Amino acid sequence: MRSSDLTRPPRPRRLLVLAALAAAVLLAGVVARPPAAAAGGVGKWTDLSGATGTNLTQVGLVTTPDGLLHVAWACDSATSGKQDLMYRTVSAAGAFAAKRVIEAAWSTMGAPAMTYEASSSLLSIVFSGFRSGASGEVYHGLTFTSSADGGASWTLRPAGVFDPPGASAYVSPISAIIAGDQLYTSWYGSNGVWVLRGDSGTVAAYDYQSGLGSYGYYSSFGLDDTGDLWLVWASNSTDNPGLWAALVDQTTGAQSGPRVELPSSTTSFAGRTDIDIMMSRVPVTGRSAGGGVYVAYPTGYPSAKSVRLWKLTAARTTSLVVAGGAADKSQATIAAGADGRIWVAWSESFGGRERVGVRRSNATVTQFGPTRYYMIPAGYVSVYHLAAAERNGKLDVFAHLGGTKAESTWHIQFKAPQ
Repeated sequence: MRSSDLTRPPRPRRLLVLAALAAAVLLAGVVARPPAAAAGGVGKWTDLSGATGTNLTQVGLVTTPDGLLHVAWACDSATSGKQDLMYRTVSAAGAFAAKRVIEAAWSTMGAPAMTYEASSSLLSIVFSGFRSGASGEVYHGLTFTSSADGGASWTLRPAGVFDPPGASAYVSPISAIIAGDQLYTSWYGSNGVWVLRGDSGTVAAYDYQSGLGSYGYYSSFGLDDTGDLWLVWASNSTDNPGLWAALVDQTTGAQSGPRVELPSSTTSFAGRTDIDIMMSRVPVTGRSAGGGVYVAYPTGYPSAKSVRLWKLTAARTTSLVVAGGAADKSQATIAAGADGRIWVAWSESFGGRERVGVRRSNATVTQFGPTRYYMIPAGYVSVYHLAAAERNGKLDVFAHLGGTKAESTWHIQFKAPQ
């Protein structure tokens, strides 16, 4: 959902594009200059999306058992005033397959999520949008398109949308996950932060923001190795700002137990408590071993100077600082490796532009290794969104960028330190 649709939008993180300044001087940390975009891979920025026409583009990601990373996003269509749903894959080496239009020329479309159902080998892109204003149009809300052949062909949900009674996903960014062979989706709007179990279109969704006040944003799921499913979201309500989390009841989709406010997600400033909301999905991940769901987020107000990592379990919540210093931290993302290590990436100001930093934890997620930095490509000064996935000791990072060049999403790989 565009921030202009909200009654009290989150305070934006300097989405105005700045004029590019002189080349940055190297500071502390391991710094590398990005080579020209070409075949992709470790240390190489490559343009994934091309111009999307907006700074709101967020990618949906999922990795299939063959190691292929699948990516979906919405962008401006060749048809004026319309939007397309786009898709392409990234190999383990960082090479891109051909970019494809999966759904063309919708009136409007929110940022999609991707899921993979292992029991049926079904790949899905879950999104919300309005296909047209035609009489009898059935695609006017939450829906999905699916592929049973690894992304070669796609079929839009024949029954149309599956918005629950009394709630609409409108064109919010969608979060989705498969847990216990069941689809869960989440979205936000001026009337709440919603979770829906299944896709029948007849089952009620549940508002996790209810009782906290207006408003909640950018909800995301995390599933731990014990089967616990969490929802995490950002709230900038006057009385209850901060990051909030709750367990999801997997028989109904309702909130299970009390909500938890993530400690140190807010800052006291000018006599009030507040949060600098990142205008992206809250970065959340489970991991395959060791328990817990992990959340990464920039903290500090009125500008974020740190990136903090929280571990959520049913018993307690703990946290540590992953990145500090004087630089503004605008965005963050997170991913878990098959070995249980957690990767955290973030963007920070550097010499009039921004750079992306990455750190990887030890197996118990009690310490992090050195930071590796890469400047964003020339012609860009701002990072609007980040997303990441780990494969075989390498981290795939996707950064939606803006500057003197058109807004687009770029890709780079980071290799685990030896």
